[in-house]
Amino acid sequence: MQLILTPFGPEGPDADVGGYDVLVQGRSGVGFSMNRSSGGVPEPTRPAINDTSTGIMATVGILAALRHRDLTGEGQRVDVSLLGTAMALGTPMLTKVAERDTAALAEIDEDLSLLRAAGADFDAQRELYEQRAVPAGGAFRLYFRHYRTADGFVTIGGLSPGLMGRFHEITGVADARGVSPRSSEFEQIVTEAEAIMASKTTAEWLAIFRAAKYPAGPYNLPHEALEDPQVRANNYAVDIEHPSFGTYTTTANPVRLSRSPLVEMTPSPRLGEHTAEVLAELGLAD
Repeated sequence: MQLILTPFGPEGPDADVGGYDVLVQGRSGVGFSMNRSSGGVPEPTRPAINDTSTGIMATVGILAALRHRDLTGEGQRVDVSLLGTAMALGTPMLTKVAERDTAALAEIDEDLSLLRAAGADFDAQRELYEQRAVPAGGAFRLYFRHYRTADGFVTIGGLSPGLMGRFHEITGVADARGVSPRSSEFEQIVTEAEAIMASKTTAEWLAIFRAAKYPAGPYNLPHEALEDPQVRANNYAVDIEHPSFGTYTTTANPVRLSRSPLVEMTPSPRLGEHTAEVLAELGLAD
């Protein structure tokens, strides 16, 4: 078996061009929806999810090739790339129905050209695209998003008709179903929802949503996520003693195996710490 990992795939004009996660964020179109912005331009998304996910894709390909070998005795080449992974991760957005979307996208391209000619920044361009091109874009502005609260943020996610209705029952916000996302009425409903959500603390809203069995959760900063009770209960974060700088907390392996538990995590090695050990395993004498 042969494993080939490339930035942009083994074929095409850029098959031999080097690349990084940030390049496929831009090229795949996925970055347009994910990137934060600063000074009117997009910033790279962190962490580098295409790098990590390509490793996962490679593992899946290797396992499939090994199974094929077990069944047939044949080896084969496995190709994975950063660009292919990014495109796969963006599947819900990277779909176009010719009959429905061709004319609409041409109109959006024309309007985007006008915005760009007028000097519109990244956020303005993305807002136009998401309002006009993203399926159910209005739902993402109301039912499937992060809201500011009185003391932070809270995340909700309810895209089914039943959950949409329950959101209005819980919050008292005017019902937006059937209202055009491009209308001033819809804008007023979003403004109303944002004001209502900002009237209570995150803890208060979590208690209200969970009592109503509505999907909701905290919006953690990275260091807060390491101490989240659910994270700790499942050992997704661990505390490790390092001989040079003491205790540090880091993420753990997310995979659990019931019959072959993973070995305990050890601290990051110091420079040259295992050199002699590795050379000895290779058969070199002292």
